[in-house]
Amino acid sequence: MNVGSNTSIIGIGNDAKIIGGSLILSRVENIIIRNIEFEAPRELFPQWDPTDGTYGEWNSEYDNVSITNGTENVWIEHNTFTDGEHTDVSFGEYFGRTYQQHDGLLDVTNGSNYVTISYNKFEDHDKVMLIGSSDSKTTDREKLKVTIHHNYFKNLTQRIPRVRYGEVYVDNN
Repeated sequence: MNVGSNTSIIGIGNDAKIIGGSLILSRVENIIIRNIEFEAPRELFPQWDPTDGTYGEWNSEYDNVSITNGTENVWIEHNTFTDGEHTDVSFGEYFGRTYQQHDGLLDVTNGSNYVTISYNKFEDHDKVMLIGSSDSKTTDREKLKVTIHHNYFKNLTQRIPRVRYGEVYVDNN
């Protein structure tokens, strides 16, 4: 779902959930996302890349929340991000690698700026948070100003966070 500028998405009560959905914040500003439990979207047909790493990897497309293409002034707080009932391990292995049907939980890429990620729970996932588009995307320099504070990280594998370019402040997680 594409989110427009000047939008607040706030869950009411203790059972506000987005299951298998993906929020895309692209070329927008002034967004608040609060009090929602996100269950990671599944790519039912991930792509096998035999050149990814030493042994090859399965690559999926969809993030829970994708902040991209110059999006500015975003506040992500008091949410829960998880694989829910569909963990990657439950899908088994193909070509000797876990059949990974999930991508990132929360990615900040392509020159986005002024993002605060606070008081969230990130649980039971592999690729958690990516900041920066690629190791070679130098146009991200002097952008990607991100603050990550007071989050809870549990049973995760990588990208906690993975920072390529940017000015990232991480405190009390």
